[in-house]
Amino acid sequence: MEDSPAYFTSSHGYRLAYHYAPGTEPTVVFCHGYGSSMRGDKAIAMERACRDWGYGFLRFDLSGCGQSEGDFATATITRWRDDALQLIDHITSGPLVIVGSSMGGWLMVLIALARRERIIQCLGLASAPDMTDYKLAHGLSEEQQLVLASEGVIGLHNPDFNDPLLLYKMLLDSGSQHRVLDGAINLHIPLTLIHARDDQDIPWQRSQVLQEHWHGAPCELVLRPQGGHRLSDTSSLATILDTLHKLVAQALRQHR
Repeated sequence: MEDSPAYFTSSHGYRLAYHYAPGTEPTVVFCHGYGSSMRGDKAIAMERACRDWGYGFLRFDLSGCGQSEGDFATATITRWRDDALQLIDHITSGPLVIVGSSMGGWLMVLIALARRERIIQCLGLASAPDMTDYKLAHGLSEEQQLVLASEGVIGLHNPDFNDPLLLYKMLLDSGSQHRVLDGAINLHIPLTLIHARDDQDIPWQRSQVLQEHWHGAPCELVLRPQGGHRLSDTSSLATILDTLHKLVAQALRQHR
């Protein structure tokens, strides 16, 4: 499972690390969150499950993350969206199920808007659409915003790790160009959202807002009593895998 990754060079000039397990259609694509990588518990569990089910599976590290090249400090939402789209276009064919975790849930929406003809289901895990706007409005004190403006970076408390989570001004500035919650998201793609009520990083109401903006296809919000932001405990992983299996089976029935 954790063999050396393959690499793809993006148009931005970075070698992007990825793991691709071929299988029958649809291919499940996993997008990791901010400051994370493709080696998280959710990604590994989903790849194992998809291999068992016989479906194709793609996971990757965005530039500046994990085993991919690039400077995390200069990353933007634009670059990360392009990373994901170029990997998807280069490696996969046919229908897709996109899974996005945290900020990856924002990328999931951007991918769906750009490749709507290929995507048949979306699954958001503790989704953080418009994360940069949310952090600016609710996650930073006035003093922190002054530090960010003068130094270009701020360290935020990260409940899941000992080290602070670094948030860069360049990323925040780029996020304003890709807001998805300014109006209706008109996609004829079913969406399922899983969020924990005890998420201290991105509250579950953010998934609820995304649900309210999703138009053209059903959107279901599954709220778990516990699981935090990572949703990586045994019970949460079981819910995720069970949901993913049902979504893929449903998509296959509808597209035969």
